[in-house]
Amino acid sequence: DWHDASSQCKTPCPSGQAHECPGDERCYADTSCDIFSNSHAKANSGFELTPGGGLPSVVSLWTNGVVILHSLTNGQEQETELGIRELWRYRIFSEDKPIGDALWEEINVVFLDAYSSVEAKAEHGMVVVSASYFADGNPESSRSTFTVAIDAFKGTVLWESFSDVETDEMPLPLPMAKRGQTSFARRRSSVARIMQGNQSKANASALPNCMSLLKKAVKKEVFPYSYWGPKDAGVAAIHLNQKEKSHENQNHRANKPHEQEHQVQKKKWHHKFHKHKKHHRKEGPIQGKPNALVTQTRGGLQIRSLKNGKALCHLALLEEKLYSDLNNDGVLDQVQVALHSKTHKPDDKFVWDLAGRLHGADTEKKEGGDESGPLLCHLLGLSGIPAKEELFSAPICGRVHERPKVNKLKKLDSINPLVVESLGKRQDKRDIIVALNNGMIHRIQGSGGRRMWALSGTQRSSDFPTWEEETNHNALLSRITAANVPPPLRPLLLAGDNSLAVISVETGHLLASAEFPQTAAAKPLLADLSGDGATDILILTKDGIWGYRILIKHHLAVTQRILVGLLLMLLMLATIRNRYSKGGKRSTDI
Repeated sequence: DWHDASSQCKTPCPSGQAHECPGDERCYADTSCDIFSNSHAKANSGFELTPGGGLPSVVSLWTNGVVILHSLTNGQEQETELGIRELWRYRIFSEDKPIGDALWEEINVVFLDAYSSVEAKAEHGMVVVSASYFADGNPESSRSTFTVAIDAFKGTVLWESFSDVETDEMPLPLPMAKRGQTSFARRRSSVARIMQGNQSKANASALPNCMSLLKKAVKKEVFPYSYWGPKDAGVAAIHLNQKEKSHENQNHRANKPHEQEHQVQKKKWHHKFHKHKKHHRKEGPIQGKPNALVTQTRGGLQIRSLKNGKALCHLALLEEKLYSDLNNDGVLDQVQVALHSKTHKPDDKFVWDLAGRLHGADTEKKEGGDESGPLLCHLLGLSGIPAKEELFSAPICGRVHERPKVNKLKKLDSINPLVVESLGKRQDKRDIIVALNNGMIHRIQGSGGRRMWALSGTQRSSDFPTWEEETNHNALLSRITAANVPPPLRPLLLAGDNSLAVISVETGHLLASAEFPQTAAAKPLLADLSGDGATDILILTKDGIWGYRILIKHHLAVTQRILVGLLLMLLMLATIRNRYSKGGKRSTDI
């Protein structure tokens, strides 16, 4: 939060210059302030800079593998107006190996400022480009990936890494092999050799599991993870502290409590009347500069060193699943939407067999009765990676009276479920919001699978968002951010092919809906464009861009105001009667 960071800064930084910051602090202003940059180097850069000493820039990756950075600037000695100017370009692939026919699948470009790029010694920040592609243009062939870090101002490469996804990041099926069938000793012994050798030849199967390196606070920055398509891929910089041992990961069993630190060996009688204050359990912001890079791809998660790009660990995860710590016990849980219309995949046999055993009796009942409902439409929750126990199994197609009467869709489909904060006494737990393309939305309790509320949107509004299975990559289920709304009460935003809807996360009521002038051609973009602190929406169609502003008004307690008004009226009547009534009689007189 900008205001919170500004209040913690001891020295103001009004103009965003580096020399205004103290030695070991970072000031916050309207523009970023870098304590490690050199002010006179910026002044002698030869470009027209912003008052904060920056260059508004755009980084693009072209189909031939060339990265180009354009900036809105001009020469300091020129008196012409500002314009788009190319500062540098970097060719990822050599000229003797053209890839003009390559099919690009995942493309992610992220900019890290100078403070976040200290590990890589990039004085002016760095640009990280991560992508996966098919070199021959055939999606059935082998898939390759690369991650390149480039100096943001000079355009020189800091480090680069290339790998073959089909052999290095192949997801592991469930259930995984037993411990006796794998060679953990060889994996541990090869890590040091990989870190010292050529990283481009490293195999991800020889890397350690990321669950042993990620602490509880870091897991909240990395997870939840869900991959439904290439647009769900991403790159982020985190601080990975490997010096202190992770106490949260010593015990991965949810039914066995963790041992408390600093326990009193001899408890006296007065200890029973004083609760043990778990100060060491408080989870604050992650301290320290970013030193690791997390890449979220179709094969799972991979963590690299921000200094040299060498891989540290890899975690193989499956597609169309949600991974998050729902019970806040340090164990990663996995959630899957099981629909009868989905094609069974080889890596989903374990989950589908479990779903068939759980709901086989329910399927037999429907064979001789009502066939309007789907045979399998459940949300499955499993604990652990690999799955060790079942958390819950909840139906998500709604009751008979809640289901849409007319089904205009070809196949039943879902998009990425959303993890939200629990309400009431379960603030440390998490709930799940799941939306289907037939208009059904459920809020499921993450710890037990109980249905909190359900909404049949198509029965409430004719323009409720829907989508087809072929266009689910354009649908979006997200949260709306507002300055005056607490995080657990932020409304839900659901966007489909032709409309969007705003839904209350607490009650499931439909707050507002709007129909698009044209069919959406891409996933909506969320940003605060109006400057009011609330999330705005950008919709890209075939021949236009449409913006929607969301106005959040405080809920008026109408019932409470009516009761207060009636109470005031009664008090006024009692006062008037007491003032003008005839005296001389007591209340007990006849």
